[in-house]
Amino acid sequence: YYFRGLTYLKTNQLSKAQSDFKKATQERKSYSLAQLGQAMSQLAYRHAKDLKKAIFMLETARNGFNRDGFQPEIGGMSVNEAKATASFYRAYAQYLFMRLYPSQSDSRISWNNALNDCETAALYGRGNVEIMNDIMTLKGLIILSNVQLSETEKAAESFKRILAETPEDSWAKYGLAACKLVEGETSHTVLPMLEEAFEKKEISWLEISQDPWLKNIKSSAGFRKLRRQYLAPM
Repeated sequence: YYFRGLTYLKTNQLSKAQSDFKKATQERKSYSLAQLGQAMSQLAYRHAKDLKKAIFMLETARNGFNRDGFQPEIGGMSVNEAKATASFYRAYAQYLFMRLYPSQSDSRISWNNALNDCETAALYGRGNVEIMNDIMTLKGLIILSNVQLSETEKAAESFKRILAETPEDSWAKYGLAACKLVEGETSHTVLPMLEEAFEKKEISWLEISQDPWLKNIKSSAGFRKLRRQYLAPM
């Protein structure tokens, strides 16, 4: 059930993936890999209740990787990589929740808790460039998103470090463009940067539609053209 669920998840057949991951956890209640897969498929729905459920499931999965005799060769990850993945997606789920449903946040879901999960992910993900780049990008976006934490220069440096290692990283390019918008750069400067970020079509409109730094640019003709050309609905 787990491996079939994983195949469904990779091909975006979310309801089938959830069904198989659920069956896997029913057969083995402490199956942390299946819990991780179920939570990741839950994230795609973006509803408040789905995100809250995913946040809880990701913490449960992360705490269970040592307990349930997790075998790295079966899951294709080491224990630390699995913990880093669960922590990263838990931070991402909180990031989405705080962006989409800020009035429904509580002591368990906050910008600071999302940053703490990023730090946990970084602790377990050391040595894995791909995981660390994802963590650094998400951390930069969290810093930009929270007015109280906003340190644009710090976020920009994070995105630049990622691009120095992986120049084609779409999200790091988007983050750097976001920094420019926060700093008050004009659309003439930023639109080419956004086009570079969007051209690989790895970013959807749903994922960025609530980003506050786009408020003064998303109604412009230039941005609407980029949206039509590159930003698929999700």
